[in-house]
Amino acid sequence: MLDNRRNEIYARHGHQFKRFDLGELFESFDWYAPRDQMTPLNAFESQNASLVRTIEEKRGCILSNKFSSLSTQHTTRKIFLAVKKYLRTHPVKHLSDYYTLIRINHINDWATVRLLPKTDLQTLDIILLKIKDQWVVKDMDVYLTKWEKRFPKLFK
Repeated sequence: MLDNRRNEIYARHGHQFKRFDLGELFESFDWYAPRDQMTPLNAFESQNASLVRTIEEKRGCILSNKFSSLSTQHTTRKIFLAVKKYLRTHPVKHLSDYYTLIRINHINDWATVRLLPKTDLQTLDIILLKIKDQWVVKDMDVYLTKWEKRFPKLFK
């Protein structure tokens, strides 16, 4: 995923991540050594991080008024609202208290949203389908491998 690629640049310089999933991801690598003060990026690394961020924004993976078209921003907001509504009505009470919406990919009428845990829970992925201009949650799980096999571009 693009956010992992972008954040790897910072991880290699010792950045301490506030996002639980990124900290957990990079702590699994022998080379990761978080520091109180990360070392500065060189010009090449800085350009690469900016380029990946720009691609994320253009694809609507993260909200940005700077690069996203109005239709992409509108679609992204609709997807986030559908997920928030789903979380409010989910049988597990207060599920939204434990997770933060962070990433979105959408291709045509399908979308994925990543939920980051605010504690030591596992990251959740949600699959949505657009039906008659409404985004509907089709599945939510820790690992959505059956969906990733069916729609690999949604998970890149």
